[in-house]
Amino acid sequence: MKGTGKAEVQLKYAAFYTEPHLTVQAQHSYMTFLYETDGYPEPEVRWLDPHGHNLTHNISVTQSSRAPGLLLSLRTQLVMQAGGAVNFTFSLRNQVLEQVMERSLSYAVPHTPVWEYLPWSDESYSTIWQTDGKI
Repeated sequence: MKGTGKAEVQLKYAAFYTEPHLTVQAQHSYMTFLYETDGYPEPEVRWLDPHGHNLTHNISVTQSSRAPGLLLSLRTQLVMQAGGAVNFTFSLRNQVLEQVMERSLSYAVPHTPVWEYLPWSDESYSTIWQTDGKI
């Protein structure tokens, strides 16, 4: 501001999203694929089929317990019917930092339903595959 000795500065705060943690769960008639990651600000998230079409998904964004007020925790899941092959790409874009993460997943389900291979308990699902965020 001319002549006042003051200046205005606009800052944008952003934090890169961490490598997403993937959990795959098998349930009686469907499979759930869940990615979890932390970063800031809220990203654009898409689940794409092999033809590039956006698939329906659920997304939850909350304050991170690791850094409340600074980071967001992102949980996004894709639910698909069990049986057949699964091919999709998870895409996350942090536009402020121009960060793009894309993770492709291909999973072939045998003709026998996947739950016949799993040791079932009284719970309604079983986690069949999980990453530690280092794919």
